[in-house]
Order: sequence, then structure tokens, then C-alpha cells
Amino acid sequence: PPFSLLPPEILLHILKRECLREIVDFGQTSRRLYSLVKNERIVWKNAKDAEYLPLPTGHTIHTVPVELLFPIALRACSIAIALQQPIVIPKRFAPVAPLNIERDEMPYNLEIPGGRWTMYNTESGIRFYDSSETPLENDTIISDGRLARSAIGTVGGGIVRCLQAICTDSNPPYVPLGSSYVIDIQFAVENTENCSANQAPQINSVPIPIPRINGPDVSDIMGSLILSIGEQSYDFLYLCNVESRTGLILRFTGHNKSWYQIKCAQFLPSLRKVLLNIQLPENHGGYDYDFAVWVFDIPEVPSPNASESSTTSEFLWMDQMLHIQSDHQYIEPLDWDGDNPDPSEMPDSYVGVDEFILRCPQFPEAFAMSVVCLTPEDKLEAVFLGLFDRAPEYCPYGGRIIGTRSVSENRLHVVCTDPLRRKLLEKTFEIPGGADLEGESMITRVDLVHGQVALLRRKGRGVLDTVPCFVLQY
Repeated sequence: PPFSLLPPEILLHILKRECLREIVDFGQTSRRLYSLVKNERIVWKNAKDAEYLPLPTGHTIHTVPVELLFPIALRACSIAIALQQPIVIPKRFAPVAPLNIERDEMPYNLEIPGGRWTMYNTESGIRFYDSSETPLENDTIISDGRLARSAIGTVGGGIVRCLQAICTDSNPPYVPLGSSYVIDIQFAVENTENCSANQAPQINSVPIPIPRINGPDVSDIMGSLILSIGEQSYDFLYLCNVESRTGLILRFTGHNKSWYQIKCAQFLPSLRKVLLNIQLPENHGGYDYDFAVWVFDIPEVPSPNASESSTTSEFLWMDQMLHIQSDHQYIEPLDWDGDNPDPSEMPDSYVGVDEFILRCPQFPEAFAMSVVCLTPEDKLEAVFLGLFDRAPEYCPYGGRIIGTRSVSENRLHVVCTDPLRRKLLEKTFEIPGGADLEGESMITRVDLVHGQVALLRRKGRGVLDTVPCFVLQY
């Protein structure tokens, strides 16, 4: 029979592990095949590069309305084509928060994953800015709070979770003043056809206080789990479950150092592990430091027993020691000692967990980009991706190293990794003059999924803004 008349289950099997571009082309060959790919979520979940779907804010591939997946895939293909051009030209740009033209100031702000929304501070509380400039009925989300730079997690169903210090009229006695609260914020689907629908974000549930944890110390959020670095000594972790209201205070063995400090902690959802970036005393006892990567399995956070859960609503914290296996520790070298400068890619069976740059004594004008990977044997190993010219600016934002250098008045050459395509990315991005980016600009975020670049800009006297200023859509 003709290809389009095959049973749906056969067609779904044929499409398994295909790329988004191939699935889109497949769906455009006939009305029946279009209906199949538009209404079958499993087609997109099984795509080889499903991670490149630019999903709406707060959604996962499991919760986004299924009829939106085909147009989202079309957008992914469009972004991929744009990023393949020798010079990447922006389609549009917008400030990430209201810009005070008279003072040339941007309020303290926090970008929401997805690139459309930004939380920012005002005298009247925390408000939201919509870069798509959709009219909002009410964009003040927390009238009695002050924004803290905290990790943000996607829960699904349009819900984003963060921690902020807020005041309430009924603070429980066990909650100190200024404690952080878990806040779930509901976002509308940006592709809605009803333009008159209220697009303003709304708090989705009663904020939950978490004693001991401060918003700025929160490193990562994954569903109901929250990771926070212990303040002052920075040598332990809080891992808590918001739903069970229990948490672990984690300390670590398996190293031979007199001290260590946790610089960053993040979940590795696909591996069910936690990644730690560690600062250690240098091996030879000098004044320099070593930097290491530790990885461990996410421990189970126990639920309180019946008597405990019935007598208190306070968080129950328990101490736990974790042993970091030697195969799950990697100390970054200072120099790259390879002799083959040709670029390479991560093996398909490896999973990248962190990245770093190294000096190259044999190539003094270049840096080497390497990625720490977890191998199929469950060991940490570094993979060299390639050499690149030294760039004057480096931004280790969000676990990624981004190098930039100006190549002309309105163009920036960018070097970073493309984690999903497992290789080094070097691209020249055009910066629109209308973005009012006089002076040096620094790229702080390269979002290859949503096709966006976030910029800081350098103002008078060499002072660099501490918050993103513009988001460029490519």
C-alpha cells in the first residue's frame, strides 16, 4: 500500500528516533500524516533531538498541549537554520525589563527560563515583564517581596517554581522572619489564539516556607526537590522535598583534602544524579586552588512517619554523610597536554556534565574547550572538543563558559559548547544598533533551544551592569 496508508503503529515505529526536521517534513507530505504527527505526543517524545523543542514557559514535553508540538517543532527548525548561517542575524530584540531612558538604568531582574518573561524589582514589589509586549491586566505578582537571585525550576503544566523571601500575615512560629518561601507561578501558554485572555502570571498555590534555606543560596530545583548550598562554610548541601516537607543535610567523604567549598550544585535529571563544582586546596600546598567536579546519586529523601507528620508542619531535617567514589571525582588540570588540535565531538554513549577551558602551552594564542563526561562505565572523563582563539571576555554563567570578542562595531564572535550536538560552537552574531548597546557588550546566555542571546552592556567608567539588559531573538 502507499506509504501514507500504513497503520499508525507502523508509522510511529518508523518515526522513532528521527530528527525534528525529518518528522516535520514527514508530516507535510499528506493530510493523514500531518494529523498523525500533530496529535501523537509520542512522536515528539521519541525524536532524537527532542531536547531542542523550544517549549513554552513552565511546560515540559509531557504537559504542553499536544496540538502545539508541531508548530513548536517548526520553530525549532527555523532556529536551527538561523544558527547555521555564517553571520546570525536577529529577528527582533527587546529589553528584559522596563528601561528607564532618562537614567539609562535597568532594574534588578531575574530571567525566567524560556526567554519571554522576566521578574524585576520595583518599589511596589516584584513585577513581571513580557518581552512579547502582550498587554497585561496585572503584572505585580508579589506586592510585599524583594527579588532574590534564586534558581528557577520548571514543574510542568505552565508552572515555574522559585524561592523568594516574602512577608506574610500568618508566619508560623517556627519560621524566622525573612525566611524563603517556595512560590509556584502559573504562566499562560504563549501560543494562545485568544489574544484577549489574561496572560499575566499568577501565584498557583499557597507559598511554602522553608527554614534554613535562603533564596540566593538555592542552586537548582527539580520538581519537588530543591538543592541549596550551606551558607558561611559552603561545605554541605541542603536537599529537601517540598511535598513531604523533609530534607537532608549532606556532608561528604571520599576525599583527602583538609577543606573544600561547594561553588555550584545542580541536578542531572536524565542521570538521577547531582553535580558539584568544588574548590579545593592545591596539591602542593601553595596559595592556588584546584577545581574539581564531583557526582553522586540523588539520595532518597525519607518521608516523616505518621506521628511526626501529624504533630508538626515544620520541615524535618536529617543529617547524612555521602561517600564520593574516586571514579566520580575529577580534578581539572591547568593545561591541555594534547598534540592534536583538530576539533572532536563527544561519543554518543557519553553524557556531558560540566565544561572548562585550559591553557595550551604548545598553542599560546588559543584555549582548549573540554567537557567532563560520564562514561558508560559510570566514570568521569574529560573529552577535548577543540581549540579557539583567546577571547577578551569569559562568562561562566549557569555552568557554561561563553567567550566573546568584538569583530566589528555591531558583531560579536561567540564561542561556547553545543551540549546537545556534542561539539564546540563558534558563531558571529549581529547585534542590532537599535538595541542601544554603545560600548562593550557581554553575552551572558546563549540559548540554542529558544534561539536567544542575553546581553549585558558596559556603561560609563568601565562599569558593567550586573543584570541582563537585552534579549535578542535569532
